[in-house]
Amino acid sequence: MGFQAAYTIDAGDIRLIRPLLYTREKALRDFSYAAGLPVIADNCPACFEEPKERHHLKKMLAREEALNPTLYSNLRQVGFRVSPSVRFLPNVG
Repeated sequence: MGFQAAYTIDAGDIRLIRPLLYTREKALRDFSYAAGLPVIADNCPACFEEPKERHHLKKMLAREEALNPTLYSNLRQVGFRVSPSVRFLPNVG
């Protein structure tokens, strides 16, 4: 399995659940506005300065989704099939 919504950690004593894993960011933002909740623009805990790569990746995915509307569902399906032990693509040729 790839990135999972729920799994037990290696030690076996904690079950990690990501209930909003497949919820689109726009849907969360829209819900927050409708419910009168605060919305934080971009809060990446690993970014100590402007989130350059994260922003770049989000823009790239938005461009690709404009060309291929099924992009996110395709990526989600692929995520279920990729083993966690796969770290890179093998060299070809």
